[in-house]
This record gives sequence, C-alpha cells and structure tokens, in this order.
Amino acid sequence: MFKFFGRKRDEENWTEVYRTTDLWEAEVIRSALLNESIRASVRSIKGEERGTQQNIVSVPAAKMNEAQMVIDRTS
Repeated sequence: MFKFFGRKRDEENWTEVYRTTDLWEAEVIRSALLNESIRASVRSIKGEERGTQQNIVSVPAAKMNEAQMVIDRTS
C-alpha cells in the first residue's frame, strides 16, 4: 500500500562513511549529511576496549561519493 513504509533499511545497500567514539561528533556529521539531502543513520556498537563505544554513520551506497565530500567539508 505505502511503499515508503514497506521499505526496510536492510533492503538498501548502506555503507559506513564515518566512525568515531564521540556520539556528538557522529550526530554533527549526520546533520550535515541530512542538510545536503543525503539520508544518513548513526548506530552505536561496543568498542574493542572495555567501556568504549563506536558510533558509525552510514549512508546509501549510491550516495557514498557525495557523502564523502560533505564529510571532508565538515571535518
């Protein structure tokens, strides 16, 4: 019925474009990407060292080059 709601995130090919231990920094990158109309998501995983957390920013693979340019300008 509604294609938008029926689409799953995993059906698209998402690629990691940025990784950091700072959640705030990951959210700044995500906001910059969204400002350029590039869909982005942040997910957190446990780091290898005890008590650390890795924050991963991902975008659709088709937007990888555009996202990298935005990240270069933002960093």
